[in-house]
Amino acid sequence: IPPDAFSNLSKLQILDLSGITAALPEANSLSSMLLLEELYM
Repeated sequence: IPPDAFSNLSKLQILDLSGITAALPEANSLSSMLLLEELYM
């Protein structure tokens, strides 16, 4: 997952990455998601 893959998703509240077998994103790539309430890995 590219580091900037989530940069335009600032209003996203739930993100489910549990079915993705690719490498997980770096922690700082989620920092722009200020409204994120739930993250499933």
